[in-house]
Amino acid sequence: MTRGLSGGPKGARGFYVFILLLTDSARAEVLDKELLPWSAQKLIATVLVIVFVGLGVFGAASVRKASTSLVLRVLVGVIAVGWVLLNALDDFFDPVVGRAMRVELGEAGSLAYVIVLICQLVLPVAAALFGFRWSRSRRRASEAP
Repeated sequence: MTRGLSGGPKGARGFYVFILLLTDSARAEVLDKELLPWSAQKLIATVLVIVFVGLGVFGAASVRKASTSLVLRVLVGVIAVGWVLLNALDDFFDPVVGRAMRVELGEAGSLAYVIVLICQLVLPVAAALFGFRWSRSRRRASEAP
């Protein structure tokens, strides 16, 4: 075996350059490995989070003991904010994977992806805020003479 100037096999430098150029032109299919926001699992999970938030708000409004009500309110807030943080770390916003996903989805698909993802982020928090507002108005109505 003959050796090149760098001590490696002859022609290795050209091979490495070829591999580097080849990797830039490679396209990977990403969407078949991703859980899209309009997939059944993601929609069911969002609905379940909204249901748990609603149950927590209803429980906090129904309980007479202030400490239990506070614990339920904090739990509802943690669930809603945790869901937002979990979904905000979506691969769509990753610089490498997100770029490949945007290419595969196209412009209209990317817009739909972002809209559905934002709805999934906002709905549990909106349900919690609406529920807390409802429970406060319900409590005021029951305390009125």
